Amino acid sequence: MSLPAMRLGHSIAIRLTAALIIFLMLFLVMAAIAFYRSTTFENLLTSIVSTALPEIRQSAMLDTQVKELPYLTEHLSRAESQAMRRLAYGDIEQKIRDIQLLISEQQNQQLALKFDVIQREVRHLNELIEQHLYYQQAISHVSQEIYRFYDQAEVIARDSHAFPEWALNFSSIIVRAGQVQSVNRLDDMRQLTELIRSDLSKQGALLDTLDVSLRTNAMTLQDSLSLLLLDETGLIALRSEQLRINGRVTGRTRFIRSMVQDFGSEAEYTTLQKQTRLIQNVNAMSETLERQTYWVGVLSLLVLVFLLAMIWCIKIQVINRLQRLKTLVMDQVGSQPEQIHIDGRDEITELAKAFNFYAKQVSEQNNRVEALSRTDGLTGISNRRGFDHQLERLVNLCRERNLPLCVLMIDVDFFKNYNDLYGHQAGDECLRQVADLLRRVVGRSQDFVARYGGEEFVCILPETDITAARLLASEILAETSALDIEHKGSLVAEYLTLSIGITGCDGENMPSADILIGLADAALYEAKAKGRNCMVEKQCGIDA
Repeated sequence: MSLPAMRLGHSIAIRLTAALIIFLMLFLVMAAIAFYRSTTFENLLTSIVSTALPEIRQSAMLDTQVKELPYLTEHLSRAESQAMRRLAYGDIEQKIRDIQLLISEQQNQQLALKFDVIQREVRHLNELIEQHLYYQQAISHVSQEIYRFYDQAEVIARDSHAFPEWALNFSSIIVRAGQVQSVNRLDDMRQLTELIRSDLSKQGALLDTLDVSLRTNAMTLQDSLSLLLLDETGLIALRSEQLRINGRVTGRTRFIRSMVQDFGSEAEYTTLQKQTRLIQNVNAMSETLERQTYWVGVLSLLVLVFLLAMIWCIKIQVINRLQRLKTLVMDQVGSQPEQIHIDGRDEITELAKAFNFYAKQVSEQNNRVEALSRTDGLTGISNRRGFDHQLERLVNLCRERNLPLCVLMIDVDFFKNYNDLYGHQAGDECLRQVADLLRRVVGRSQDFVARYGGEEFVCILPETDITAARLLASEILAETSALDIEHKGSLVAEYLTLSIGITGCDGENMPSADILIGLADAALYEAKAKGRNCMVEKQCGIDA
């Protein structure tokens, strides 16, 4: 149902034109009457420009310069090297000198004292950043020393029949050592320290399983690793102290920002006082002129104010805001919706809010539809479409960052026999259990698990080399065996088993996503050919 048409007795354009003509006529009359008094006005204006305005300009410059300090201190706190820190601190010192010059010109003792406090805090912050970078360098050095132990451990492990358990536990310690640098809370660091101590204790017990000829070297290697991790100058102590320094850096940065805000408020108050004095002078001038032209100017002033108010209300409060709303809405057609903000408390504001609401609803529905299109309805994990998208993204990311990437192609052994023997509902439940197992074992946030199709699953492991992928595949096989799902239709075991094809490449030789899938699929085919319930590796065209 459409709205009835409005009948206008007079055009708005005609009304506005008539009002503008009247305004111009009154303005010309006022200008003619007040012309001879312009000399007095000019003298007073010259006085204002030569005294008050320069002071206001200096205050505004001071406020602008001070507001740049938080950004410079933020840049200082994010310095990644001593050279970057020195450059950032040099910029801050230059800005401090500029601000001190402006304060000296204003001769404001209170502002000078507050700014001295800010300078001291900035110097303390610079010292903390220097300590943070020192600990960062020390941590990097210790981490490199720890990683060298892995190669030495491999030499010992090759000469020992106890390789799996001793080497796996040693590798676990190295992995946990690598996690130390990513811990950002002291509580988490304490928990990780306890885990490392536990692993070291277990490693000591495993020494007895090694050959006597290798035990001394293994003990020396273990003691060296323990010192690098748990000594007062070890990796954990260095990282813990760095976290404490980081906390002080954050607190100091916030304190400086708070002081700068307080300083800016004080500077703005000084500017406001000067503006107030300027306004008082202007008001005095206006009162003088008003007394001289009172009888002629009162009527003209009322008409002028009315006309300007009418034009301002129509143009600013209605037309401009409607045009802005239209522009914002049209700009979002065919693109990702963003929040539209229209100042005011009227119908136009409510209209903008309504658009934001419906745009948000549409965006959320689109996101839900997109998520559902990439999710497997049976297992709740990603489907083939989601896998293809994620693999292409991770391949490009690892290639750009020169990081390794591995893919596991997993197949449920004799699943057709399972369906025929136990029924399709039991088969669906079996697939869900396998999917839950993979999500639990492949538990890192950057890893990705998907159902490739039918009884096939696939795992993408970024930042993972072939050795780690092999260990993870072994864990998957072990966990599958621990599920103990009955499968009398299997030709290899009385319980459900998996076959796994593994492929991996480093960042420099990263092939396309299709080649990676082909390698993983070929490895899976060989695993099935070898009798299933096993894993086979293929690394960038080289059979493992």
